[in-house]
Amino acid sequence: TDDSTSCNGIYVTLDLTTDEFGLDTSWELIDRNDDTVVASESDFPNSQTFPFTECLDPRGCYDFFIKDARDNGICCQQGSGNYNVSVNGRLIASGGEFGSSETVFIGGSCGVNATQEGICLEGYSLLNVTI
Repeated sequence: TDDSTSCNGIYVTLDLTTDEFGLDTSWELIDRNDDTVVASESDFPNSQTFPFTECLDPRGCYDFFIKDARDNGICCQQGSGNYNVSVNGRLIASGGEFGSSETVFIGGSCGVNATQEGICLEGYSLLNVTI
């Protein structure tokens, strides 16, 4: 967990509100370059909100996976859970209605420093969402 003022990379914020079966919810942040788990959490209490932050390498590509063991997402069958993912203060994805999982792609520069202006190569963008 990092403070945004000291992050010289991609500052990712997740706000997660669990449904009535918080133990069924888990998430992972995976580095696509080497498939390592950068951060993860599971076994949440029911119907509560949890904030998470992470400072990531600006040259990286990452996948945020949110999972539900009951295969009904975190909204709306058993409560009104939801999640919001922001990068450098900008909301890039939100949701709660999904089956067993949902994926958010963070990065896109894959080896290029994403914090520099005008660095995105043709066909790439800094922020993409795949659901």
